[in-house]
Amino acid sequence: MKKFLLLTIALVSLFACSSDDDNNVQDEQNKIIGTWRLAANIVDGEAEELDSCDLQTTFKFEQENNVFYATIYYSNTSGSCTYEASMGSWEWIGDNTIKVSAGTETLDFEVSYEYGNLNLTFNDGTEEEPFYVLQSFIKVN
Repeated sequence: MKKFLLLTIALVSLFACSSDDDNNVQDEQNKIIGTWRLAANIVDGEAEELDSCDLQTTFKFEQENNVFYATIYYSNTSGSCTYEASMGSWEWIGDNTIKVSAGTETLDFEVSYEYGNLNLTFNDGTEEEPFYVLQSFIKVN
């Protein structure tokens, strides 16, 4: 009877911890839900200067059906802002990695948060010659 009681306590403790861990992972993953505006772009360790058009770029992650929207702004030759909008899907593929697919493009992003900002890092090079891009976003809503 003593062994049964100890086993029961051990199992209850195990499931209690697992549930907390699962909730923490779920909470961390839910942080990405919302609309994020580009704040910084760091290419291979060098910060790029962003103009007013670049700073209008947004990524939106929806929880329902894991829908992803991107609206990427850039300056055109006349100096005004132009944008490209795309829609796709996203999914968690690891503790801190998401896969985003839009059109014919698919990218894996490492996800981190710093001072409330969403940081997405991806390799824009090859496995043999990596070229890392870190994009930092501020939550809009």
